[in-house]
Amino acid sequence: MAVGNSGVTVLGHSLGSALGTYLTAELAGRFANIPLSACLFASPKPGDGDFAKDFDGKVRNYIVYNYEEDLVPDAPPIGFSALSNCVILRQQETSPSIGDDKACCHHLISYIALLSADEFKRVIALQGTTHDDCKCAACVTLKPA
Repeated sequence: MAVGNSGVTVLGHSLGSALGTYLTAELAGRFANIPLSACLFASPKPGDGDFAKDFDGKVRNYIVYNYEEDLVPDAPPIGFSALSNCVILRQQETSPSIGDDKACCHHLISYIALLSADEFKRVIALQGTTHDDCKCAACVTLKPA
């Protein structure tokens, strides 16, 4: 493998999260001797219960972040299971609030805001922030410090 004994972290959002889950499972099966982790956001259910159990047996270091108002993590509704190491993000009194627009509830910029208001502000200030990021960032209301 090109990375030698270095660790690999797989990142993904939405469909990329499901694909990242499959990539992580494949890497764990082929390269059991390398440190492997995954950080996944807004993940649809990647497989049935047997797949989720097998994934947990192969991959010890992963986390899935799903926002409670996002519809994508509930898909598909029948016959598929979420991975077990999942953190459900909820709006708190001290956290930014996310507008009701379902697209903004799914956008990665909203997930960033829920995880860290400071990181949200840093990312939005970066040069090269896309029009889509700025549009969805308008759905995020920061709470006064």
